[in-house]
Amino acid sequence: MDPSDPLRTAVRSPGADWWGVGPMLILLVAAGSIAVAGLASYSSIIVPVFFAFSLALTVRPVVRWLTRHGIPLGLATFLVLLGLYAVIGTMVAVIGYSIQQLTQLLPQYRGNFGELYARVLDWLVGLGIKREDITSLTDKIDYTSLIGYAQTILGQFTSLTSLVLTVLLALAFLILDTSQISQRVDRLRLAQPHLTDALADFAHRVRRYWVVSAVFGLALALGDYVALLIIGVPLSLTWAVLAFFCNFIPTIGFFLALIPPALIALLDGGPSAMLWTIGAYIVINFITQSLILPKFLGDAVGLNVTATFVSLLFWTLVLGPFGALLAVPLTLFVRAVLIQSTPGLQWLDVFIGAESGETATPTPGVPRAPKFHEGRR
Repeated sequence: MDPSDPLRTAVRSPGADWWGVGPMLILLVAAGSIAVAGLASYSSIIVPVFFAFSLALTVRPVVRWLTRHGIPLGLATFLVLLGLYAVIGTMVAVIGYSIQQLTQLLPQYRGNFGELYARVLDWLVGLGIKREDITSLTDKIDYTSLIGYAQTILGQFTSLTSLVLTVLLALAFLILDTSQISQRVDRLRLAQPHLTDALADFAHRVRRYWVVSAVFGLALALGDYVALLIIGVPLSLTWAVLAFFCNFIPTIGFFLALIPPALIALLDGGPSAMLWTIGAYIVINFITQSLILPKFLGDAVGLNVTATFVSLLFWTLVLGPFGALLAVPLTLFVRAVLIQSTPGLQWLDVFIGAESGETATPTPGVPRAPKFHEGRR
């Protein structure tokens, strides 16, 4: 093994030799369990603050660009913050409108559920299944109550108001702080160079993740919106908004975005409309996510597929539905703070990092990640 290999450096570190791999893992699991309990207890604070923190890092290059073109730092910070507020306000307004339209539409399909059930029942009987066996199972389900459950779930989204307000307040303070972070980073580098480089790598990756994912999410939502309009699926704008947000949910986001419009298409236009909806979503998703997106996003995230999926399950369990939206940024942050900044734990990156990923910790033969305030970041 090459002496400059970061994995060899991590494994041969004094901490790893003293503890051993087994005891170190036991300690990490115990500490992680305590941390998870604390995260779950304060999820209502952690989710909006971390989201605001990642957004502040994402827009920081815009502040630098404005100041380089002669705009005072205070005014540049205010303009960027105002722009973020406008984007968030627009998104909240669109979400509110979509929810209102959906709650008005769902009751109209109560009768359609019964017709669909009768068709499926006849089809199953035609396959040789006894009608008594089917009805004994389905009689326990009140299909009309599904509409009520859906409306109850949609009504819970009105609690987003407090979360949005927390995000807006946190953004104001964080953008003001990050606009003058260069001096702090220089002082931190003197005390903790590994941590500084790991955080620099995190800032770069999460910035690219949000920007590229948002751009392609908009392209995906626009394509879905046009396709749904052509097919004639009701509430095309609502499903396009859903597709945009589900684009940030790894692994299962596509299916979460597809199921509701496919069901509405089935109830409104029959099986042919549902099949056209599914086909359109698959084609548009394949073009944007499989052909175009990898060329732009590349290895910006630096997590393998398994780690991404496990992070989705973990953060959803700990922080609820918003944990799914923040699964990748949260995992990148934990990876930077706990693994990449600690030479004795860098060997863990072998199991969660992408095969072509880089390490943010400076080791012999590995380029050091640039500072926060360097121009290309």
